[in-house]
Amino acid sequence: MKKVIFFLALIVSVGTLFAQTKPKTQTQGQNNKKYTSLDSKVDKITGKLKTELILDDDQTTQVRAITLNRVKQVSDAKTSFGEDKKGFNQARKTIFEGWETELQGILTDVQYTSYLATKDLQKKDNIANNDIEEMITQ
Repeated sequence: MKKVIFFLALIVSVGTLFAQTKPKTQTQGQNNKKYTSLDSKVDKITGKLKTELILDDDQTTQVRAITLNRVKQVSDAKTSFGEDKKGFNQARKTIFEGWETELQGILTDVQYTSYLATKDLQKKDNIANNDIEEMITQ
């Protein structure tokens, strides 16, 4: 009986040890999504927009360029604002609004209307789920 209890305690201890040493895959502010570089993040955003809005090759190239600029600006703002979340959020909002203005100039009226509708749906879903709006506001 003592051997069985000891064996069960050993299994629980080893399981606890492995649970504690499990590598972290989530970093704060990334919502379970790890980006190895800014380019991979830009490619993901551009790919999603290309699929959802049915962008042609020229539009995709232009959207990728403005998105790369936006992601770089947000990254620079994050570095410069450091722990000042209010300042960073305001800068991110301003950068995003400028990106949307440029995006509107690239898209057709139908595509931009579709983009706004998708954005509104994502906002409603995120509010309902209490999640952060990653693909749109970052």
